[in-house]
Amino acid sequence: MRNFICTYMIGLLVVVGFSSCSDDTPLLKGRWEMFVGQDPTQQGQMDGVDDLTYSMELNFESRTFEPDNELPSGQKSYGWMDFSNATRIYHYDIDSVTVLGENKYRIVSVDSWMNASVDTLVYNPKTKEIVYGKDWIFKSVSTESAVSAGNDEPSTFLMVLYFVLALIVLIGTYYLFKIMLGYVLTALGFMLIGAAVGGIVLWILMGGFDLDLPRWAIITILAVPSVPMGIWGLWTAIRSTSEFVSSPLASKLLKEIDKAYEKKKEYIIDEDGNKVLADVTRGIIGEKYYSTYDGREYKEKSDNELERTQ
Repeated sequence: MRNFICTYMIGLLVVVGFSSCSDDTPLLKGRWEMFVGQDPTQQGQMDGVDDLTYSMELNFESRTFEPDNELPSGQKSYGWMDFSNATRIYHYDIDSVTVLGENKYRIVSVDSWMNASVDTLVYNPKTKEIVYGKDWIFKSVSTESAVSAGNDEPSTFLMVLYFVLALIVLIGTYYLFKIMLGYVLTALGFMLIGAAVGGIVLWILMGGFDLDLPRWAIITILAVPSVPMGIWGLWTAIRSTSEFVSSPLASKLLKEIDKAYEKKKEYIIDEDGNKVLADVTRGIIGEKYYSTYDGREYKEKSDNELERTQ
């Protein structure tokens, strides 16, 4: 049981420490271009076009671009993509962006003929390149940062730092709980002593607790010694902070849990004279029932003997 609890706490710590370090797909912002060179169309080749470039400009943080095409949303666009050549204009205004995670995005765009297209963009944070489709690679040419501020993928150093910070917070919370628990219990203990003293004074002065006094008067008499005692207890607890810090609270809790777990099991002597470990449950009037791991069930009789019920 103790090993299970320790393993659970360590696993929880790891999850907390690394949850903040999960893959954070950035929101792209900037301009990218892909140099094509010679125009693949017949008209472009006839015109001698050999410097053709496809381009895209994006801002996935917000709609900041005035679209050339009418968008279904009726709003500004998240950017545009242009793959035009000498024969035809291929200009797409982006109307919708969905972050898929792992630096992937699904975009919905509209061209000049009001045709909607669904495409996937893949961003490489190391090279700052965007892969469109299967093999179109666009390189960053913008002077702006290609990603939103604070959305860079966490480095190994940051992951370790988050883990260490989570560990420090967990340990600090544990010791703070021990200290506060010590303060509260000590102050309450002293207040109870003060209340007992006030009760004794009432008993002596009034000759018993069958008092014909208003409730507020009784509370006041009891509070007169208990409040100062509680304050004194709190001061004593503060002076004993180091003892609370060094107290083995966690180990004691684990021992108690182990004891509670073990109390639910007992060894019994079955009808064959064998010592068997069994689960124990109690009935309404306190009688004990035993269940062994091989499916046998027993009931404890009044003379501490066992009667097999199944």
